[in-house]
Amino acid sequence: MTSRVDFEITVEGARITKLGTTERRICVPCEISGYPVTSIGPGFLSGSPGTNGRTLVIPASVISMDQDALIGTGGISAIEYGGDLATFSSFKLVPDSDCTLRCTLDGEPFEFEFMRKHPMSFPEFDDAVLSLYMRLTPEVAISRLSNPIGLTPENRAKYERFVSDRIMPRAEQAVSTGDTNVLAELFATGMVSDADLRRLLDRSLRSGRIGMTSMLMSETRRRFENKG
Repeated sequence: MTSRVDFEITVEGARITKLGTTERRICVPCEISGYPVTSIGPGFLSGSPGTNGRTLVIPASVISMDQDALIGTGGISAIEYGGDLATFSSFKLVPDSDCTLRCTLDGEPFEFEFMRKHPMSFPEFDDAVLSLYMRLTPEVAISRLSNPIGLTPENRAKYERFVSDRIMPRAEQAVSTGDTNVLAELFATGMVSDADLRRLLDRSLRSGRIGMTSMLMSETRRRFENKG
């Protein structure tokens, strides 16, 4: 339960400076003493138990957060923000653990898993991941190529080089196992050529996977119609 909330009043509304809680689902209030909560200060959760698997829920009323808001905070594995990605990205938070962001993008649900110690904003996340390739994985690269929000042309080219020789083996495995979700994500990267698509369709036909074959034929038809 929330044991205390310390705050200060600013021109925009209430700014939370400290929130003490033992809950695994930490809900930032949208209003305090009649004032809308519009901002959050640095290290506002420091001192709260750092158990793993906690979710931080931030209302859309919060339009600014100190970049060090998560300093001294462990165990936050998910953040649910009621506003849009553009506003959240402006916070430039850096989580201490891998953290999944859930918010909205153009009114639609948006979700992305950020790696620990990397900025939860674009293109800063891509810049950090690609700077040394230390924690770059095919999963991250494919995820960014298939969902390229805030992806710069330069960073796209770097991701494409990283996965260029990994796309088809993954696509072939997806066809073999009948994993249409993985294949759809690979198609969304734009790196599966028409020739590759024909090879995948041939593999699917030979394996007798009806659902997979139907998906591949639909993708073939879509590409043909787009060219027309």
